[in-house]
Amino acid sequence: MTVLRITGGLLITAAGLLSGIYAGSVKKRQREFMRQYIVFLTRAETMISYSNSSIIYILDNSEAPNLMKELLKSMRLRLAENMSLSEAWAELIDEACEKKLIVKKDKELMKLFAEDFGTSGANEEEGKLRLNISLAQERLSELNSETAESTKLYRVIGAFAGALTAVMII
Repeated sequence: MTVLRITGGLLITAAGLLSGIYAGSVKKRQREFMRQYIVFLTRAETMISYSNSSIIYILDNSEAPNLMKELLKSMRLRLAENMSLSEAWAELIDEACEKKLIVKKDKELMKLFAEDFGTSGANEEEGKLRLNISLAQERLSELNSETAESTKLYRVIGAFAGALTAVMII
């Protein structure tokens, strides 16, 4: 009987630890998505400055980072359905938020990208993209520090919660 209690306690502790590890991995995925978003914006800026590419070409996912590929594909499909860029982008960002790739703070930042994208000349678009890139880089540095702190915290809290629950049950 004691062996079963100890085993149960260890399993509950492990479950708490695993939930903490999962919460930390969500933070890491959010950080990676922000990195890939910056790559996407930088690529878009380069394409506009050197080739005056169309929006559809910019949204081509052949060179997009992994987490952005699926979202950009979805974006192109929405644009093909005659949806406006800002509407399609807003839906795309909502989708990313549902998948826990971004949080509300990131959502507001990313919605800035498509507010009036494609309505100005190439020089103005480059300026908007540079602004978005710098804001995204600031957010990435915040995410880096948050991730480092929270990943350890989530693991400790998960293990502690599991251990406390195990002690209470035993």
